Amino acid sequence: MARKLVRDRLATRIPMDQLRFVKNTDEHLALLREKLCEEGDEIAASSYADPVEYADALQTLMDMAETAGIPWETIEQARLGKLADRGGFLGGLVYQVD
Repeated sequence: MARKLVRDRLATRIPMDQLRFVKNTDEHLALLREKLCEEGDEIAASSYADPVEYADALQTLMDMAETAGIPWETIEQARLGKLADRGGFLGGLVYQVD
C-alpha cells in the first residue's frame, strides 16, 4: 500500500477511506522526512528552476520543526548566526579527504 503525506487542505478533495491522520509524533516526523526527500527530488527534476518546489521544501522543513517543537524563529536565529560565523554554501567550497 502506497502512502504519502499530503497537505492538510487536500482532505476535502480525497475520499475519506483513503485518508488517515497521524497522531504519533515519531511517525509524523518520519513522514515529513520522506516528504523532504521527495521535495528535494522534485527540485532537481525541475532543473532547479521551479520556485514552487522550493516553497514545498521550505514548508516541509517549517512543519517538521514545528512538529518537533522547535519554533521557526529559533531556526532562523541559528541560521543567521552560522551564516555570520561560517558563511553559506554559495561559494561551492568542498572539503575533500583522500
